[in-house]
Amino acid sequence: MLAFFAKLPPCLVGMEACGSAHFWAHEITKLGHTVKLKPPKYVKAYVKRGKTDAIDAAAICEAVEVGKGTYGAFSALGSAFAMQ
Repeated sequence: MLAFFAKLPPCLVGMEACGSAHFWAHEITKLGHTVKLKPPKYVKAYVKRGKTDAIDAAAICEAVEVGKGTYGAFSALGSAFAMQ
């Protein structure tokens, strides 16, 4: 996955916050991207139908794009999750 992000110019990456999201957020940020973590309860509101990876990805994209709600911030030194 990091090879994919390494090929992209710096961009905004939206992710649903979960146990491994903090690790990936750190790694993707090291490549120059901006990462926004969105708690699952805020993403769920944007799921339009069913449950598939593609639908979940579209919901995360829309939730981050709209910009309302709470974002999670990860610390540079650890995986502490602070709500903004």
